[in-house]
Amino acid sequence: MAVCAGAFLGPGARAGGGCRRGLGIATCGRVVKLPPHRTVLLVEDDPEIRQAIAEVLQEAGRTVVCASDGLEALAKLDVVERPCLILLDLMMPRMDGIEFLRRLGKHPRSKDFPVLVLSAHGTVRQAEVYPGVLGTLRKPFDIGQLLSWVDEHC
Repeated sequence: MAVCAGAFLGPGARAGGGCRRGLGIATCGRVVKLPPHRTVLLVEDDPEIRQAIAEVLQEAGRTVVCASDGLEALAKLDVVERPCLILLDLMMPRMDGIEFLRRLGKHPRSKDFPVLVLSAHGTVRQAEVYPGVLGTLRKPFDIGQLLSWVDEHC
């Protein structure tokens, strides 16, 4: 199941009736129950890359929740149960990956969020110093490498 476009309705949720939709997920004020051991949060601003990665992960049996920048990703962490892995681009509008990692470190459940950085940017090594960052993959990366990381952590 991919939640990259449109709204995802969690169990018991109905469209309308006070449901919050601004995150690409209709939440109706409650945490969306997704299988945490199989759910990946994909944070990537390029829609084509985001969709391609989401499709590969979905074919590999993962539930994918997408965000187009760090700000949207933080908001989704407040309504979606713990993902087994966060795939994070660094260069994004509104809030880049480094700022996302800074704020993630202040999140009440920050120790629960393992992160794999995916970026072509030269600052990719700077991200490794943040707690929770398991490693980095430089774009363009081999999809087999990505799936190995995902299989190991999800």
